[in-house]
Amino acid sequence: MDTRWDIPKDEKGIPCVYKEWQNLDSQTLGDIFSPSRYSRLFNDRDECIDFFVKFLDEKSHKTRKLLKCEMNVPYGRKSNQTVDFYFPKDVKEDAPLLVYFHGGYWQFLSAASHGLVARHIVPHGAIVALVSYTIAPQGSLPNMIQECRDAVAFCAKRYPKSRGVVVGGHSAGGQLAAMMLATDWTTEYGLPHDLLKGACPGSGLFDLRPLVTTYINEPIGLNSETALDCSPVAYIPEIVKNSKHCKIRCIYGDGDPPSFEIQNQQFTQLLLEEGLDISCCKLKNTDHFEVVQNMWDENNESVEIILKLLFPELSKT
Repeated sequence: MDTRWDIPKDEKGIPCVYKEWQNLDSQTLGDIFSPSRYSRLFNDRDECIDFFVKFLDEKSHKTRKLLKCEMNVPYGRKSNQTVDFYFPKDVKEDAPLLVYFHGGYWQFLSAASHGLVARHIVPHGAIVALVSYTIAPQGSLPNMIQECRDAVAFCAKRYPKSRGVVVGGHSAGGQLAAMMLATDWTTEYGLPHDLLKGACPGSGLFDLRPLVTTYINEPIGLNSETALDCSPVAYIPEIVKNSKHCKIRCIYGDGDPPSFEIQNQQFTQLLLEEGLDISCCKLKNTDHFEVVQNMWDENNESVEIILKLLFPELSKT
């Protein structure tokens, strides 16, 4: 942890991460929660996004040429409820499983565009499952969270002898990964209570209330109530109850917006104070987009952190 925060609580006693948002207008809030305004490489927002999308698509396409994969496996009845699986050449019955949720502010991108996540994880012997969910405006965020839970359960039941399930995600996917920690897998799905062995939310947001009045929220349609309902900070007791055993590694870039850094640091502190095995890593020379882009590079810190969650023995070497 870089900083100790005096984290205020709202009138309901819920931690209010980044409380300063209450005093800011919607334009300012939109700016400080827009990662493209903080790009290390581009001054133009559209140019930044265009490069990011093209990079993801190109590297994900190359990944599918390099790795064995099975695309669009349905975990539900809707067309967007699918999983893309990436496998080692000789997959073992007890291979660990990474279930990963793509970013795009819950309204953009796809599982297919994040195939590069598997590039340097699968060769170590893990299975990577990239989850598609119904993005806005067709899908609501509460439904996205439920879809992601269903996808994790589907993957776990497909590989019942896996040595461990780890969830991860980038940006919006980081929030979704964090919400998985609050799930009671036994009651809801008949799965082991300690199903999740690890979690790696990347550049996630954990208190969504600052987004409600911004342009970001226009296709999502959150109000103050639903934003809180979808915020991991509102589920600290549930996370403690259901994921006390889980190793949680939050990561973000030193070039992420300061609002993202504050949320990652404060979320980590809240769970540290509850005794969970959680840490927060600031990646050097890395902006918001590079947190996932750099997973294309073999010797990348994000990949190393995820591999240590999938293969705990690597932490001892």
